[in-house]
Amino acid sequence: MLDEYSPTTDTWVTLLSISTRLLFDRIRRHAIEMIPNSMSDARAPFKRLMLALKYDVAEWLKPAYAGIVSGRESLSFEEASQLPWDIVALLLRSREIYNHPDNISSEPSTTSDPPPRPDPLPPPTHHLVRPRSPLRSIASPEPSTT
Repeated sequence: MLDEYSPTTDTWVTLLSISTRLLFDRIRRHAIEMIPNSMSDARAPFKRLMLALKYDVAEWLKPAYAGIVSGRESLSFEEASQLPWDIVALLLRSREIYNHPDNISSEPSTTSDPPPRPDPLPPPTHHLVRPRSPLRSIASPEPSTT
C-alpha cells in the first residue's frame, strides 16, 4: 500500500515548509530532492524559483533562472509582481540576450547538441538566499548588560 502512495507537489511543499521551520534537516533534504521531480508543468521554473526564495534552497536558483530565461513564455505580469524587481530585471535582460539573433546560429548543426548559449544570468551581486539561523538564537534573547 505504501508503494502506491505518491505525494503531490503540494504535500512535498508542506513538508519542506514544516521541516524548514522545525529544523528537520533530513526531511527537508528529502523534500528538496523530491519537489523538482513532482513538477512537470510549463510554469515549473517560476514555481521552483518562488519556492527557492521562500525556503532558502540555493541549489534551485540556477536551474529555475535558466528555465525561465530559455522557456517558451516570458514571465506574466502576475508572476513578475511576486518577485523582487532586481530579479525580474535580470531575468528579462538575460532572456533578451538569450534570444538575441546574434546568439542564435543560422547554420544547420551537424551534431544533435544545441549551439552553446551565453550564461543566462551574471553572478549575483548580493546573496539572495538568507542563511538559516539556529533555533536557539530565535528563542532566547540576548542577555542584558544592566
